Amino acid sequence: MKTEKQKLIDKADKLWSKAVRENYNNRCVKCGGKATASHHIESRIHKNTRWDIDNGVSVCYPCHIHYFHGKPAESMRWLKDFYGDRIKDLEKKSKIIFQPTIEDLEKIIKDVD
Repeated sequence: MKTEKQKLIDKADKLWSKAVRENYNNRCVKCGGKATASHHIESRIHKNTRWDIDNGVSVCYPCHIHYFHGKPAESMRWLKDFYGDRIKDLEKKSKIIFQPTIEDLEKIIKDVD
């Protein structure tokens, strides 16, 4: 059974993904096709950037699986060329330790929604 905190994390993840796709008009940032997912630029393991809209790109399934996950070094170089300083800022922000409380997650959900 999921804890209240895990339910809030799941909700925040879903809202983040939807917001990222909407931010790109539901188009894949790589090929321009219909986006079906959102890809974290900095790993979602870093809670300080996990729900940051700037830490996501909208992607179609083939680009997500075969490019962004299939060729992570190449895709990160592409992202750095495409976004420049945004990537450097995310890298710095992701290094800050953040362990969200239930209150933090409720605020994140409100901000992302």
